[in-house]
Amino acid sequence: GEKRYRVNFLPNPSAFSSPQESVILFLSSGGRLCSNKIPYFLDEKVRGFTPALSHPRVAYRKGKELWVVDFERDEPGSFFETGPTPRRIHKGGETLSNLYWTYNDQYLVFLEGDTVKVQDFESNGPAVELIQVSRRVPQFALDSQTGFLYFIEPQQDRLARVRLHAPPGFLPRLVDDFVETGKESP
Repeated sequence: GEKRYRVNFLPNPSAFSSPQESVILFLSSGGRLCSNKIPYFLDEKVRGFTPALSHPRVAYRKGKELWVVDFERDEPGSFFETGPTPRRIHKGGETLSNLYWTYNDQYLVFLEGDTVKVQDFESNGPAVELIQVSRRVPQFALDSQTGFLYFIEPQQDRLARVRLHAPPGFLPRLVDDFVETGKESP
């Protein structure tokens, strides 16, 4: 099931910052996502969130949508401080799950139905399909250190892995350039 009453700190790029400057996220049992920084109330009906690894930003999912809030980006031009604005970066056709940041928090890898997809955080383009996984075991794991994506192959009932390459600006390159063609059992 979904984790509720979850609390996380977002990474702070400054090594000398005080705890008062840290961004703290809180997900209530009702799916209300809040922070200790403006905007305090980020969204509701949130099904899960994933803090970035090296930047003060968070990705969260609401049913078939993927949203991002980047606390490094404050909205300029207002007399009153407004803070960053949540931004929808993917509207899918099926429920999203298994959300991971990768490649210096530039890309989000996630599962939509039985398809692993990747979305460029900066891009307004569509998510790129990477690989199909088993519908019986619709999960995958991403090792962000090595770039290996682990999953159960469809109709094979065996664990497989592929290595994701880290080309800068790979979108909208072909998926074949992003995923090694050979699968191997670990």
